[in-house]
Amino acid sequence: MTAITTPRDLSREHEVDFIKSELALSLTFSVLAELKYQYGNRPSAERSIVHADEASSTVFEFLSNPNLCKRLTNEVLWQLMLEAEVVKQRLRALRQNGIDGT
Repeated sequence: MTAITTPRDLSREHEVDFIKSELALSLTFSVLAELKYQYGNRPSAERSIVHADEASSTVFEFLSNPNLCKRLTNEVLWQLMLEAEVVKQRLRALRQNGIDGT
């Protein structure tokens, strides 16, 4: 810990890292689901979507909790919300294409 880094700063940094990890996890599971759909493994693809949804839900739960997200700067909060929306849209499209397209 440097002289200018406070425990509060470290806590915020860990929270942001956690949310980014959950977003990356959700995105990874959505990519796996897409590949599994392409290879005709629908049951496994659907399980991957469930896992992606679980990680995505964690993110949206955090971002919708005012007590948690008020500790973040507006810039960081905005960035996380944009990334979360991209993941949400990807999952929505994957569900529609996976169910309707295969």
